[in-house]
Amino acid sequence: MNVIVPAVAIFLAGTQVAGAATVTDYSDRSAFLAALDTSFIEDLNDFSLGGGLGASGGNGALVGTGPFLNNYQIDASPTSASGPLKFTFAIPVTAFGADFDLSPSGLGSGLQIELFSAGTRIGGFPDAITELGWRFFGFTSSDSFDAVHVRLRDGATSTERHRIDNIIFGQATAPAVPLPAGLPLLLAGLGAFVALRRR
Repeated sequence: MNVIVPAVAIFLAGTQVAGAATVTDYSDRSAFLAALDTSFIEDLNDFSLGGGLGASGGNGALVGTGPFLNNYQIDASPTSASGPLKFTFAIPVTAFGADFDLSPSGLGSGLQIELFSAGTRIGGFPDAITELGWRFFGFTSSDSFDAVHVRLRDGATSTERHRIDNIIFGQATAPAVPLPAGLPLLLAGLGAFVALRRR
């Protein structure tokens, strides 16, 4: 009995380490694209969404202004009722990125990004975009997600208006599966258990 408890504890330690999720963010579009196996780019130039991409909420609207021609615009008025702009995907993905612009009506409070799987939040970036001008922001995740929410950060004003364009989504390159840190301990514990059983 005394041997089984440490062996079970070692086994659980090994499985917890192995199940850790990884989310990596990118500010460089080229580096982000290099981390993908497959992707779909929606430039919004035909005023429609493709590739299984959907968008709703957040007082978001597809508009035809700005240096990137057509883009999604988030209007912050009224801030409390608008909620997030929700991008959804027909099939789960592991990568998302886009060009963001905070300058149409001033910096405001910036934008935060959250990712969801079947309605459960699995990660987020509370300070994703906080600078003026067009800039790229993207991320990859070891866990699949089917929705990305873009919302105004706390302290947003009713005059904020931001733009999103050149949306990229798809599958990130699967990383090599590392040896779990607890695996050697698990094997040692099981070996000790077997040795004691033989005695």
